[in-house]
Amino acid sequence: MKTTILSVLLFVLFSFFNFSSAQMTHIELAELIEKQQVEINARGLGGYFGEKLLLNIYNTYSRPLLVKISAGTVFQSEDESIQDLMILEDYQFAIQKGATKLQPVMTACIQASNGSPYKNALYNFNRLDTEGLAKVAQTIAKYDYQKEYLAQSSVWCVSNKKETNYLSHPKQEVFENLAKAVCEAKGEDFDKMKFAAQERYIPTYTFNGYLQTFLENDQKINIEVYDEQGKLFKTIIEDYEAKAGFFYRSFMFTQQVGEDATFKVKLINLAKENEERILAEQEINKNSIAHNEDMKLIETENKFVFVLDEPTKLNLALYDDENHLFKSYFTDKEYNKSSQTVINIRHNAFIPKSGKYFLIAKDENGKEVGRERVYTDGHKIERKEMLVQRHNFEVNLVDPVSGVSLDVYDQYGNKVANILENSGLHHGYRTIPTVFKHYLGRGQTFYFRMTDRNGVLIKEEVIKGK
Repeated sequence: MKTTILSVLLFVLFSFFNFSSAQMTHIELAELIEKQQVEINARGLGGYFGEKLLLNIYNTYSRPLLVKISAGTVFQSEDESIQDLMILEDYQFAIQKGATKLQPVMTACIQASNGSPYKNALYNFNRLDTEGLAKVAQTIAKYDYQKEYLAQSSVWCVSNKKETNYLSHPKQEVFENLAKAVCEAKGEDFDKMKFAAQERYIPTYTFNGYLQTFLENDQKINIEVYDEQGKLFKTIIEDYEAKAGFFYRSFMFTQQVGEDATFKVKLINLAKENEERILAEQEINKNSIAHNEDMKLIETENKFVFVLDEPTKLNLALYDDENHLFKSYFTDKEYNKSSQTVINIRHNAFIPKSGKYFLIAKDENGKEVGRERVYTDGHKIERKEMLVQRHNFEVNLVDPVSGVSLDVYDQYGNKVANILENSGLHHGYRTIPTVFKHYLGRGQTFYFRMTDRNGVLIKEEVIKGK
């Protein structure tokens, strides 16, 4: 009897548990992000079509979460030169409270003219597409077409407005399912479309490459593709406003041509009417690599601290040790007089592996007012700690001095701190206790310089920081 009652009780509890679980629904990633119940980091795995995006999802909510990521969800690249990615499969999973889920996902790119994503490229959640692209993505998910190259071509038909009647595939069922989804997404009538005969199917090849050069000033450019006869084949980028400095951009395009086809891709300066100037070019074929192996992705953070003796308009940019401009962060930004101006800068860009790199602040006249080394090792963000430096500055004055300044400089000659300004000192031996804060790291060399009202040096002292 006891056994029977226990069995019934266990059956009721088991049934209740299953009923409760059935009532739990998976919540779209977009809603969880909006409610700040998850934090997400997305990185490229290298490439654009296939399992090419890794999601790192952290549950910040007070309870376990059931997460849903629908086909059609878009992630936007932080590097505007490479493609945004759209997910091609439906995913559902649970994440425990305080836990992290690593989820690789199947993707297609939605910008045919941009470069192929590199490994560890950073992506941000953009949206769940609710219009045309989602219809194609959901068809791909429904029929498990994530490995069919026609799936990527179908996405481009919508995202890049390519001609639908160019679609073809040797398997009629695959072709019809995807072509109908594209027609629905674009508002076209599938029955009225004229498609090429499927037996004339021509393979599609992908062409990758990159262009790099230094631009002396801001200018409008095109990236154009030429065939082996020197005839313009297509324009990848048109009327792009390129900023002065180091220009580096990967590119990609697909074409139904023979596998031995060769092209030249050129970076064209359009500044002068009727006079084109080739800034850079690269010959490519279907085996060309997407990125220069001598380049490196930097992902670091600098806490830049310096002193301003008066209100100043600043320009802040990244340079190498040969004074080549790599990236400008801002120009003519106004700052007030301050004994400690702090600027946080996040770097996420490609630079050559060789060379030293510096974050340099200049005033509106081009005079340098601050410099800090940018280290490029690894992908870890380096957050510098604030350090306090103390030192007793000793000086023996023969006569009283007015208008005295005591300043501290780093190894590059940039002012780190102002101890005394326009002060009067009596003659005789003096010990001046000094204390200042900095973010330059341990073991730095500091130069203490005391000057009079005319800038004449009274004494300089060099110390090694702790």
